[in-house]
Amino acid sequence: MSSPNARATYSLADRLLIRLHQRTSHGHRIRRLIDALAPRIPVGARVLDLGCGDMTLLAGLATQRRPSRCVGADIWQLRVQPPAGCDYVRIEPGQPLPWTHRDFDVVLLVDTLHHAQTPGQLLQQASAAGDTVLVKDHLEYGPWSRTLLRLMDFVGNYGYGVSVPRRYFTQRSFTDLVARVAPHRRCRMDVGLDLYDHLPVARTILSPKLHFIAELQ
Repeated sequence: MSSPNARATYSLADRLLIRLHQRTSHGHRIRRLIDALAPRIPVGARVLDLGCGDMTLLAGLATQRRPSRCVGADIWQLRVQPPAGCDYVRIEPGQPLPWTHRDFDVVLLVDTLHHAQTPGQLLQQASAAGDTVLVKDHLEYGPWSRTLLRLMDFVGNYGYGVSVPRRYFTQRSFTDLVARVAPHRRCRMDVGLDLYDHLPVARTILSPKLHFIAELQ
């Protein structure tokens, strides 16, 4: 998720890119993600959002599902106030998470795995931390879709100082990853999430099949 915590200061070019992202897609995207994820989270659940970014997604989910425990975690120093009722924990990239014994009912990885230095390790640790892991991420289908996804990541993340990946998951690579690091998990993968229905021109290029939600139980 886009993170205002990634840098203490931003250049003019960074601020312009952030403003473009905020005005064109960020708010609508968050609402669509809430619609897609909230029904998968039990009311009153203990929720951990790994890679929580600006925590607006977590705040929206907390309003709808009223979690008994609500924690956002990211690798950046906190520079924005967490939503009411939610805590923020800074984690170190590549290091063990502080939760290892199913401390949460639901762990979220929303557009986080493809940015991780070691996605397998992160997914394995998320699996240890929660009863259910919900992954929202991207799928590539070749060079053209990979280029589109990198462009999306550039607009949504580069201004904040978040790196743009070189490659993304395929359906096969993601299911292979789950089988390798969380073989005890049953994975339900739903491909197709329309995040740009408010932008007709962009919608014709940025197909819903570039996005998926996987539920690991």
